[in-house]
Amino acid sequence: MELLIYTALLASMSIVIVNVFFGLTKARGGITVRTEVNSNLRFAVEKINQDIRAASVISTPASPGGTISPDIVMTTVEGEITYCISSNKLRRQLNGTCNDSSAVVTSDKVNVTALTFTRFENTNSILSKTVVTVQTSINIAYASTSPDLNYSANQVTIQSPL
Repeated sequence: MELLIYTALLASMSIVIVNVFFGLTKARGGITVRTEVNSNLRFAVEKINQDIRAASVISTPASPGGTISPDIVMTTVEGEITYCISSNKLRRQLNGTCNDSSAVVTSDKVNVTALTFTRFENTNSILSKTVVTVQTSINIAYASTSPDLNYSANQVTIQSPL
């Protein structure tokens, strides 16, 4: 009889330990997913904003203000830079058409699900000067089919050429 009680207690403790282990593993996976998405999002936004700050001309989205485009084309001292989504990856092309062969900005572990650029123009009639500002909205999701690893994040920033 005592052996049966000890066996039941041992089985109960084993089940609790296994459940704790699975819970910790799932939590660690969630943290890894969030870290991957957020670091890709931060890097992509910073790279785009860095190029916008260096731009002398932003040709797409075109004038007038309020124009929205899924791509951005700008001229810097480096050349003409284009950002686009191709094969669910954010890509950066220097002096050419943005496509699947362009340099990938985001990792293979994430998918860029939305990317929009909105042009704003503020005109000072006294100084006869127009300042262009670009709003970038980007959404990145973890590339997984598992519902346990489903996570996405969105960021909206505004940047002007310097």
